[in-house]
Amino acid sequence: MQKLVFLDFGLSDMAGHSYEYDSNIARAFADAGWSVEVFANRTCGFNALGPAAVRPWFSHSPTSPISDNSLLRPFLKLWVHLTTTRREIRKAFAQADNEDTVFFAQQVFPYQILALAAAARGLKGRLVVMLRATTLKLDARQESPAPIARLYGFALRRLAKVLGANVIFVTDSQGLRVEYEPLSGRPVHVLPIPNPPLEATPGQAAAADDGVLTVLYSGRAATEKGFLHLPAIIRAVKDAGLPVRFIVNAFRHKDDSDPKLKAAIDDVTALMGSGDQLIAAPLPGDAYHTQLASADFSLMLYDRARYRHQTSGVLIDTIASSTRPIVTAGTWLAEVVTDTRFGEIVDENKGTVGQAVVRILENAGKGLSKAGPDLQNWPHSRSEFQKRFCSILDS
Repeated sequence: MQKLVFLDFGLSDMAGHSYEYDSNIARAFADAGWSVEVFANRTCGFNALGPAAVRPWFSHSPTSPISDNSLLRPFLKLWVHLTTTRREIRKAFAQADNEDTVFFAQQVFPYQILALAAAARGLKGRLVVMLRATTLKLDARQESPAPIARLYGFALRRLAKVLGANVIFVTDSQGLRVEYEPLSGRPVHVLPIPNPPLEATPGQAAAADDGVLTVLYSGRAATEKGFLHLPAIIRAVKDAGLPVRFIVNAFRHKDDSDPKLKAAIDDVTALMGSGDQLIAAPLPGDAYHTQLASADFSLMLYDRARYRHQTSGVLIDTIASSTRPIVTAGTWLAEVVTDTRFGEIVDENKGTVGQAVVRILENAGKGLSKAGPDLQNWPHSRSEFQKRFCSILDS
């Protein structure tokens, strides 16, 4: 029997994209007759992910700061991942490696890629590496490589040298493919973001038809996900007197200590009215999909520089739930909104974000179109991911 083994260094709870992503893939491969296993972060609080057994395993997530000293941090990260993470990867390989095994490493930065290269010599199975982070400078005014791009290039070429044809690089947007192919010197394949079958997604009932629009923020409270815009948006909407209820399902990452983010969370908490709802913990899968489907709009004003090519699983879930996303111009999210003819695009360079959202909601209040997204060529399904993944393995 063929076996898919996740190496997910950051999977620790049900928060965010990683849990839903891994869960959908695990179900897709199990349905196709594969055995599935997950090696997760050591702090993982569950022992199963759908049909897959979960092993708490890795000591450090990709975003673990390792050190508070910003000057020493890169060197300490390199040391920790080339020692501790390398040993943990080698032990995972020893547990699951054979000629029928495909290891799937996701949530990787250069340090994890170097650790994989150091641990992979003699691997019998194959290794697929998902590259999901942008290598460009986080500056919306220009599109040029960041210093870390050179480290990515070194790490990817090192891994390719160790494993040869037994390593495959994949990503989930065409923009990221263009970034990574010159760095790796190898083809980088594009895979769709897997989504549950539309007919099986729970909570597909329409948003409440009571004359009040429901606006949702769902996901990690993070600067790059536009959370700092949220207080101004809520104030602008309430000052305009619009009939709107806010549902804010936001939670902080354990490694995030940004004081601006804490202040924004405090502001949002103070702005919640009697009809609004604040949920400070991630929801399990069924409740998450039900919540998405209960909203008219979902705020996804992600950072233009970081998400120029980076993707969002929440956006795919939102559109599949027939909830209109409100996204930032110049991002991968805006491309998806344009392709599906569904949602709204806000240009941060044209007026304030709060007023832009007010105008969108004012227009919606005059009569929200019942037309859903254009999903005629929708590639984001579990089965399509599994089919394309296997096609890449066979190529």
